[in-house]
Amino acid sequence: MQPNANQWEGPNQPPPRAPAERIRRIVQFGPFELRTDTGELRKHGIRVKIQAKPLAVLRALLERPGEVVTRDQLRDHLWAADTFVDFESGLNTAANRLRLGLGDSADAPRFIETLPRVGYRFIAPVVVVGAPAVVPALEPERGGMTSLAVVERIAVAEPVKLVKPPAVEAPPAGTPWTRTRPLLYAAVSIVLALLAGAGVYRRYFTANTRPAVFHQLTFQTGWVGTSRFVPGGDSVIYTRLSAEGHGQIFLVNTDSPEARPLDFEHSAILAVSRTGELAIMMWGANGFPMDHADLARVPLNGGSPRVVGHGAYAADFSPDGETLATVQEGGGAIEYGGRVLYRSRGLITAMRISPAGDRIAFLDHPLRDDDAGVVDVVDRKGNARTLTRHWNSVNGIAWAPSGREIWFAASDVGIDRALRAVTLDGKDRLISSAPGVLRLLDISSTGRVLLARDDMQMTMTGHLAGDTGERDLTWFDSSHVDDISADGNLVLFTESGEASGAHYWIYVHNRKTGSTTRIGNGRALSLSPDGTRALAMDPADGKYLLMVPVGDGTTQRISADRFFYQWAQFFPDGKSLLVAGGYQGQASALFRQSLSGGKPEPLRTGGAYVDSDFSTIAPDGVHLAGLTPAGKCVVIALGTDNVQSCGPDRTLVPAKWAADSRRLYMNSVGAAPFRVLLADPSTGRAELVRTFSSPVAGGLQWLAKVAITPDGEHYAYSLQRMVSQLFVVDGWG
Repeated sequence: MQPNANQWEGPNQPPPRAPAERIRRIVQFGPFELRTDTGELRKHGIRVKIQAKPLAVLRALLERPGEVVTRDQLRDHLWAADTFVDFESGLNTAANRLRLGLGDSADAPRFIETLPRVGYRFIAPVVVVGAPAVVPALEPERGGMTSLAVVERIAVAEPVKLVKPPAVEAPPAGTPWTRTRPLLYAAVSIVLALLAGAGVYRRYFTANTRPAVFHQLTFQTGWVGTSRFVPGGDSVIYTRLSAEGHGQIFLVNTDSPEARPLDFEHSAILAVSRTGELAIMMWGANGFPMDHADLARVPLNGGSPRVVGHGAYAADFSPDGETLATVQEGGGAIEYGGRVLYRSRGLITAMRISPAGDRIAFLDHPLRDDDAGVVDVVDRKGNARTLTRHWNSVNGIAWAPSGREIWFAASDVGIDRALRAVTLDGKDRLISSAPGVLRLLDISSTGRVLLARDDMQMTMTGHLAGDTGERDLTWFDSSHVDDISADGNLVLFTESGEASGAHYWIYVHNRKTGSTTRIGNGRALSLSPDGTRALAMDPADGKYLLMVPVGDGTTQRISADRFFYQWAQFFPDGKSLLVAGGYQGQASALFRQSLSGGKPEPLRTGGAYVDSDFSTIAPDGVHLAGLTPAGKCVVIALGTDNVQSCGPDRTLVPAKWAADSRRLYMNSVGAAPFRVLLADPSTGRAELVRTFSSPVAGGLQWLAKVAITPDGEHYAYSLQRMVSQLFVVDGWG
C-alpha cells in the first residue's frame, strides 16, 4: 500500500492541489528517482520496494533538502494527531528501513544524516524534473564556491536564475566536516543539458562565475571512448563502442549533432596533434587483446594509417607533433623520447603531455582492475610526483591551456565523479559537481571542455543449487560476483558502485536460507574451499589482505613487510594462498603464502604474470589460467616454465577449471548472446555449454565475471551495461 500523496505537503503546508491539478514531479538523487504523485521509487529505472512509513520519511526530507527536519515534524508527517503510537521506536524503525532501501549508512551517510535527538537532514544533491517554474537555490560554500540545494529542471530554453536559500546549519560539534558537507557546485549539473536538444545551447549560472554553456554532441545509446578536440576546437573526434562491441571513430562539429564516421574499422582514437595528425589503435574483428592492437598515425584529412607500434594502452603527441608518448608494458609504463620515464606497480591511464612538452600528467591506479587512484606527474628526466590524495574513483585528465593546472574527474565517495583541478604544487580545487558520473576527455587551446556523462550499472544473475531457472541476484547498483561455492549454495560478491560509498561492501548470498549478508568492507576476492571464509582486500591499501568469516568469527589481516598485494586466491588445499603483487621496488609477480605464517615465496611461472578477474586455479593446485596484462589468455604450470595458450579463440576468457583439472570453462566477454564453453587448452577443442542474454537492450555491455561450479551445474554472472553521452562546455576556461 502506498502512503497518501498528501503526506508530501505535511500538515503545516498549504492545502494540496486537487487531483486534476497535481503536477507530476520526479525527484532524482544519486541513482534513485522518486515520482511524487504515485510514491514510486526507482533505482536505475528498476522499482524499489519500500514501505509506507520509510517512504513518508523520504518525502519529508526531500521536501527540504539540506535542512534539518525535526523528529516532531516527522511525527506530524507520519501519524495523525489522534494516533497513539510508540513514536520514538516507530520513527527509528522507519529511518533504518529507509537507509536499508537506499543502501545508506548512519556511520558514513551519503543521503540521510542523523542529528542525535534532533532529527534528520537529506545531504545529497537533488534534481527535480517536471516541476513548476520555481527558481533553484544555491547557498554559499567554503572558498567562495556554491552548493546546490535543489535544481528545478524546466523544459524551456531560458536561463535559470539563482538565489540564495536559507542557511544550512553547521555540523554538530565533534562531527567531521567530510561526513556532512554538501557537494560543491561551480556550475549547475550537466544532467540539465540532457534536455537541451540537438543544436540548442542552454546556460546555467553560479553566483561568482561566468555562464557555463553545455552542448550535447552525441545521442546514441553506445559508449563514448577516448575523444579529442581537433585543432581550432570547433570539431571533436571521438570513439563510439556499440552494444556489439564494434569500435568506430566519428568526427562531429560542435554546432551540429550530425556526426561523420571516419573510414577506420575496429579502431579507436588515442590522440590528435596540433597539426591534425591522429594516433589511433587498430584491432581485428575478433577482439582486441592489447598485444595484438596496432598503434598507427594517420592524417585527419585522409590517407592510410602508418603502423608505428603495438600494444599501446594510451598515447599523446608532443607539442610539435613529432613524438608520441605511450603507455606500454600492459599499462604499466610510460615511454617518451625512446626511454621509460615511469613504471607503476598498478595501472596507468589517461596520460597527457603538458603544453610545454616538459611534463606528463597521468592517472596511477594502485590496483590494476580498479579505478581508484591518484594524479601523478613526471618530467622528461623521470622525476615523478603525486599531486593529489587518493580518490575512490578517478577517470579522465587534461592540461589547462596555461599549463599551470591539471584537470581531472574524481570522487571521494562512490562513483559520482566531479570535475576538479590541481596545480603542480598540489593545490586542489573543485570546478563543478553534479549527480552522475563525469569523465573528462579534453580541453582545447581556447579553454573549451570536452566531457562525457556515463550511466553505468552492473547486475548479477544466478542459477544456484535448488533453482529451476535463472533469477536476479542484484543487490545495489554494482553487484560484482567474485566466487561461488563448489556446491552452488553460496555466492560471494562485491558492491563497488555509488551505493557502497567510500568503502566497497562484501556480501554472501546463501541460497538455502535465502539470506544476503554483508560480512565486511572491502573488495571480495575468493571463497575458501570449505565456504567458511572469504578472502578480501582494501582497494585503497594493498599492504594487507583480509580474511573475513562468512559466519561467526573475527576478521584477520594478512601482510608481509614491504609487500604490496594486487590480488589473491585460495589454493585448493585451503592452507595457502596464491598471491599476486611484489616487494617494494620490484615488478608484480606470483607468490605462494602460507596461512600458517611466513612471507610470500616467489613461484616459478616461466616469467608469466596474470591479472585477477579472470584467473582460476585448477583443483590439482598446479595449473593456473588467466589473462596477462596485455590481454592474452595463458595456462601456467606453477613451479615450472611451462606456459601455453588457452586456445585459438581470443574472445574467450577463463572462468573456472573443471573437476578433472584438464578442461577449462571459458566465456565470451563482448556482445550478447554471451557464450560459456568447456575447452581443452591442450587440444584447442571446445563445446558450447550455455549462453546468457542481456535483459536490457542498448549501450555497451559485457560479462564482467562468471563464477561457475566445477561440475558446471550452477553459476552466477555479472553483466556490466554502460551508456555515455558527449558534451562540450564553454565558460570554464
